[in-house]
Amino acid sequence: MDKKKVIGTIFLTLVKVLLCALIIFILLIAAYVVTIFDLRPAIAVLSLIIVAIVLCVGWCIPKERRRGVLIAGGCIALAAVIALLAVGGVVIYEQAITIDDRYIAKSDYYPFDEDTQAITPEGGSELTFALDDAPTILANSAYPLAASYIKSVYPNSTQTDYDAYGMNAYLEANRSPAFVFDEGEFDILLERGINLKDDYSAPPEGAQVTLVALDALVIFTHESNPVENLTLEQLRGICTGEITNWAQVGGEDREIELYARHKLTTPSDILESTLNCNITAQVSKLRMVFPYFMFDYYDVQYRNTRGAIGFALKSEMGEEYAETKAIAIEGVLPEDENITDGSYPICDGIYMATNAARGENVQQFISWVTGSQGQEIAQKCGFAPIN
Repeated sequence: MDKKKVIGTIFLTLVKVLLCALIIFILLIAAYVVTIFDLRPAIAVLSLIIVAIVLCVGWCIPKERRRGVLIAGGCIALAAVIALLAVGGVVIYEQAITIDDRYIAKSDYYPFDEDTQAITPEGGSELTFALDDAPTILANSAYPLAASYIKSVYPNSTQTDYDAYGMNAYLEANRSPAFVFDEGEFDILLERGINLKDDYSAPPEGAQVTLVALDALVIFTHESNPVENLTLEQLRGICTGEITNWAQVGGEDREIELYARHKLTTPSDILESTLNCNITAQVSKLRMVFPYFMFDYYDVQYRNTRGAIGFALKSEMGEEYAETKAIAIEGVLPEDENITDGSYPICDGIYMATNAARGENVQQFISWVTGSQGQEIAQKCGFAPIN
């Protein structure tokens, strides 16, 4: 055989092998990334990798030997397609019953945008301010409420005017809201009660704090789950992993699937504070890769199955929760009247902190917020009134 031809054949085979190795390496990396988020697709991906290996081998070996290899590859490919369809069906089903945490974007509530979701009282506000007289609000949370208050009392303002009001400026300045508020740049700090306990959001000494609305943490499950009530002690047992079956709390013989929020979120803070315990969540134990290499796990989204239990702020629950039901805690449901009278045990307040020397306009604004129109807005934003 011609020496050049032999060298050419060897070189071509080597190139094929290197290309095949590169393809398989890329597939393995892709498979690893896929398994970070869900282990089940690995079944289908593994089949595809085997197919790729078989086809690569068939490409590299002499033509007369390829037929058997390609037949084997076709059989494996068929199995891979079946596996992909099965996994795809499961994923589609789970997406259909998955409830995403509601993301509240400030941009949806810019009060002077034409399509704003901010709310005003029916018939218009009884209290309005000229721009120069209006109290300025720094909102660290409850943006819909803050934006609705702003839109109601500044009816003649514009988006440009609003840039100085309630725009969460502390984030842009990379400083705590309490610090910015204490500097005198804002008249009012709107904040959740659970956050006021932290140094980051705690108002300065001497500040006057006024309750303006109430929120509740709703504990919910699938609408067909027969459990209607939990005691705080039972809820603590579920959250700490001591209670793992619904039969232990009067339900079916079914494993409890707890879906807990990230530990740095307001709902988790409220629940842990009420129960005086750390919450263990149903989370993935997979090690994550770039860009998540700093975290050991990520949260699993709530899937509304018969064994599931989750929790969310009442003010943030929308139509997507239609097929869930609230579980009564200590025999009390998270309804407005029960939140207002304090009988529902897992609540948090929305407060307005003001500097000790309230100006006349600030006092008028606080009186309006705690009055009938301000409370009407609070209820329309999903909160319970204070009286």
